[in-house]
Amino acid sequence: MIIALSAATDNPTTISLAKQADGVVLCVLLGRMRASHAKRAVNLIGASKFFGSVIIHPDGSIAPPPPPAR
Repeated sequence: MIIALSAATDNPTTISLAKQADGVVLCVLLGRMRASHAKRAVNLIGASKFFGSVIIHPDGSIAPPPPPAR
């Protein structure tokens, strides 16, 4: 099941639900979410819960993944 939740910094229920989930994907709204908010969300929920992240541009498109590490 996938559930979209509001920002962890805006809603304490988000933190509780995310901690109970098997895994979490951080959706970053480019130009609307500060890096400090993303870091805080990871710290509040716990880094081990995160499968990864998605960067969403203001036009709704998704940024391509970074190139593989060499």
